[in-house]
Amino acid sequence: MLSCNDCTLSTFAKQTWACPYTAKPTGTAIPVIAWPKHPDIVWTEASVCPGYSTSIPAVLEVASIYPHWDRGQMSLKLDGLPPTPNLMHYLEIYATSKRSAENLSAVPAKDR
Repeated sequence: MLSCNDCTLSTFAKQTWACPYTAKPTGTAIPVIAWPKHPDIVWTEASVCPGYSTSIPAVLEVASIYPHWDRGQMSLKLDGLPPTPNLMHYLEIYATSKRSAENLSAVPAKDR
């Protein structure tokens, strides 16, 4: 996303993803990532456009491969080709970030 005018996300989605180019919501705190089971997650600052960062081809590739990697079946997704060192590095980053977000979602905001 190189221009906010081209962004197809709704204002609510932008606020939910903590878009730094959208006004913060007023009233009820909106979580950075929509975790319906944890409405107590508070707004945090972001510095990157979520529409841009989630549409980068490498991010999409890693997100699509992760479920296979997590279950030990990555070779099926890669048609038997070996993964590149960069792909393995990105998968480790993705897995760590995912776990961190999941752990954060389990901690009430008042305890963070």
